[in-house]
Amino acid sequence: MIHHYTSIDTLQKIITNRSLRFRRLDQMDDIHEEQWQGGLNWGRRLFASCWTCLPEESIDQWRSFGPYANGVRISLEKSPFSWHLIHLSSSGLEINYIWVPCTKEFMLSNGVMLLPAADLPASIGGVVHYVPDVSAVYRSFVEGDFVTSGLTVRTTVQNLARHKIDHWAWQKEYRFIVQVEQGPDALYTEGFDCQPTRDYTDQLIHAFQENTKQNWPGYSDTHIDWPIDIDKIQSGFITSGPLMKDREFDQVSEMMQKLVPSMRLRRSRFTGAVR
Repeated sequence: MIHHYTSIDTLQKIITNRSLRFRRLDQMDDIHEEQWQGGLNWGRRLFASCWTCLPEESIDQWRSFGPYANGVRISLEKSPFSWHLIHLSSSGLEINYIWVPCTKEFMLSNGVMLLPAADLPASIGGVVHYVPDVSAVYRSFVEGDFVTSGLTVRTTVQNLARHKIDHWAWQKEYRFIVQVEQGPDALYTEGFDCQPTRDYTDQLIHAFQENTKQNWPGYSDTHIDWPIDIDKIQSGFITSGPLMKDREFDQVSEMMQKLVPSMRLRRSRFTGAVR
């Protein structure tokens, strides 16, 4: 299983809005997450939802991400995303039967342009690898220059983003990763053929061309709230923070009964053992 330590408020937002927040890598605590290589600032293009593989509750995790008293730990058995098979063909735009973790309307609307990959169902989630030099990892996988000579990436971008400096190894992190570029500031629209309209396609292609320009900053927002399939998280469970009082525990229980009735709630193993 994978686990996410967070606040009661964030738990409520996740199950009410049916979304997980992905943060841009250059917004993470670790400055090594922002990597320039091959003419690209990867930290502005890659977004992560961070979890841990550590099976037992961790006091360090509670203190760092909990919060300690009124936090919760979300535990899931699998990826919580809803997968859709996408095929788009319109005026120079070709996306040929690729599975993506969202609808095409979300994938290509309101400034979002998810870059799909054939192996995304297998690569979107995975364990983080801890290394002494993150820059060396990027240099080993990324060759050329995006603007001038063309870029070769000899791995998935998800794998790139799952390398961290080794002093974070205590986190035993698991990450979901997506690559997002700045898309057209417009809603995705289709014609009668269930393909994007010519006007929307032109805007999308223009946005893609803008993303290839030198020094293009990347996606502007610092986070994306990514849709999830709420039914897929109901096989998991929630653990209350070590110092959570009965009133807050009952509030969480009531919220879960209303929104995710099949999900279980349990007390922390540290309840009554710490102060």
